[in-house]
Amino acid sequence: MSNIFVGFDGFTDHISQAVDQRESATLYTPIPTLRAFGERIAEASGKSGNIELVLKNTQIGGNAPLLAQGLFPFHRVSFAGLIGYPQAIEPLFAFFAEQCDSCYPLGPSGETDAIEFEDGKLFLGKQRPLLELHLDQIVSNIDFVDALNRCDLFASVNWTMLPIMNSLWRYIAHTIVAQLTTKKRWMFVDLADPAKRTDHDILEALNILKTLQTGFHVVLGLNHAEALRVGQLLGTDANPSEIRRRANLSQVVIHSPTEARAANREEECVVKVDFCKKPVIQTGAGDTFNAGYCHGLVSGWNLAQTLQNGVLLASRYVHTGLIISQSGGKYLQPMLRLRE
Repeated sequence: MSNIFVGFDGFTDHISQAVDQRESATLYTPIPTLRAFGERIAEASGKSGNIELVLKNTQIGGNAPLLAQGLFPFHRVSFAGLIGYPQAIEPLFAFFAEQCDSCYPLGPSGETDAIEFEDGKLFLGKQRPLLELHLDQIVSNIDFVDALNRCDLFASVNWTMLPIMNSLWRYIAHTIVAQLTTKKRWMFVDLADPAKRTDHDILEALNILKTLQTGFHVVLGLNHAEALRVGQLLGTDANPSEIRRRANLSQVVIHSPTEARAANREEECVVKVDFCKKPVIQTGAGDTFNAGYCHGLVSGWNLAQTLQNGVLLASRYVHTGLIISQSGGKYLQPMLRLRE
């Protein structure tokens, strides 16, 4: 088993559908697409509007918890994030915390209303706990030298919603890396929809990641929209090979509903995605892809195998709603693996 250290967010996700027409107390037709939802909102301009949300499920959320959840059965996972306090883990996260090899609660979770449609999802987030997270609060609770020395992969995700992250990465680069053993370990990064962050912040993040290459093989994970933004800032398009070269990182992986592409210093791979027209769930699909990809990295698989494992796991999740099966609190079904 490999050791993986994951941080630093945490959300309570309320998964909902928006009602188009209600036939009875139990029967309704959901608004099918994000475009139709937007048109409904636009029609209310200058007047008022009332859109009913039907709660389908409340579940643990946040990029870090969902990524960790996909890795539990196969690796020793240490987690740091917003799931409560040491003596008061939020009930929703109690079982999650029990599965961690080490757990560092950093404060209360944020909350998200995730409205799902056939063509995408809309997140409405309450992010105050993430905005109030300070560098001292993190470094005083975590022995980073020990945590990073023990790990084979360090996953730092949801950069966008954690304004403190550039400071934390800089602290690790300037203070911690020199104290680590010479073992080169992976670092997986997910920016997580940086549309609201400035170009300066993103470029600063990329420059810090470049300095972290001295202690890690840094992998940047992006969806297609994120790749377009990052590529534009680097003077190229959404091409993983060019983004990787210009950012001077070890790997870049880009996933979309139709394909996934990854590049390292030697090659680029493409895997087509079995697009799901009627997804059971979409919230967490990207995190599930990342879990499959990280599993391949620490398992020593080649680039094509690693990329395909991410695609297979995410596809299964979107089609069935399952990362892995649970029964009686025990994880049963293994992560999809490629045949040798």
